[in-house]
Amino acid sequence: MSPQIVKSVGQAIRYTKTDKSRIIFDEAVIDTLMCYRQNSSLKVEAGGLLLGRHLKGGSHIAVDLVSEPMRGDRRTRTSFFRGRGHERFAHECWHNSKGVFAYLGNWHTHPCMYPLPSETDFDDWRNVLKNDIYEGKNLYFVIVGTKGLACWEGCSQHGKFVKLEEYIFP
Repeated sequence: MSPQIVKSVGQAIRYTKTDKSRIIFDEAVIDTLMCYRQNSSLKVEAGGLLLGRHLKGGSHIAVDLVSEPMRGDRRTRTSFFRGRGHERFAHECWHNSKGVFAYLGNWHTHPCMYPLPSETDFDDWRNVLKNDIYEGKNLYFVIVGTKGLACWEGCSQHGKFVKLEEYIFP
């Protein structure tokens, strides 16, 4: 299946996780991510962290906020390295929300229509799963292309990644 094609800004996107629950990306999050599409040759890669809530009464997750590119990041047309400011931002969000907002994963852009992870991406994601501090056993990784975006679930127990399918309401 192709990455989710975002036809317009202002729409939430839902994916089905491997446990059949949902990860829901808020409309404002999608709008923010789409602002960083590399839809001209002058735009460099962008990225940040996914922050949100583990919803009560189930294993659904809501992505409510993302960190955006900031000073200390290293950005080129084909690479993005997060600076330490993203970690500080995530900690501030967690502290100010009294522990409600959690670190859920990472996002970055690729200069292509429908993105796929590179070997560098997979290596980075494995490192994140092994070394970052987070709730649960899974993190989520979003790549934003010029025409769409895609989401992968990474599991710390076996270090594998599964591309998630968009949830379509019945």
